[in-house]
Amino acid sequence: VKVDQGPSADAEPDIEACAMSPIDFDASRSFDPNGTIKRYDWDFGDGKFAIGEKPNHVYERPGDYRAFLKIEGQRVGQCDPHSIDEMAVRILQGPIVRIDARAAAPLGEVAFDGSGSDMPGGKITGWHWDFGDGGTAEGATVSHVFTESGRKKVTLTVTSDSPSPTCQRVAATHVVTINAPPVAVIAAPDSGSQGEDL
Repeated sequence: VKVDQGPSADAEPDIEACAMSPIDFDASRSFDPNGTIKRYDWDFGDGKFAIGEKPNHVYERPGDYRAFLKIEGQRVGQCDPHSIDEMAVRILQGPIVRIDARAAAPLGEVAFDGSGSDMPGGKITGWHWDFGDGGTAEGATVSHVFTESGRKKVTLTVTSDSPSPTCQRVAATHVVTINAPPVAVIAAPDSGSQGEDL
């Protein structure tokens, strides 16, 4: 008797997370003993889907969901090249983080406003800002001086009075492009003759 083995999908253990918080899904424990996995398909159970080994997803509403991972591997003998795994996802109500700030700004001081953040059924108890350049600040509305140009990933972490330890701290990010002033450069020879085009 010859026994073949097809691919095996492995999502990950059940998840408990907060609404409006990014969740990293991971199918790297899936395997195909006879080859490589060609495709990863995710059904998050809330009407949203994704493709890839390690997608990221945000559940917008609290509740209990069933997430499904389907992989496609190599066909061996009579084995089905597909395999499915499922996991339970419990989404709890946590703070909703909102950042009001410019998408682009010149070098210097930039204002950030997190006062629109909300905790349904509770309250926000703290705001912590990380500006991506080593600078931090506390408070709902803050400003920060950027001294270098480039794309800066600003993170706001809010603390709430949620009864769930999982949802007492939730973070969100905002990317701001800091532009340096233009530099004028004139290219010309140091000297020339009268009437000569330079």
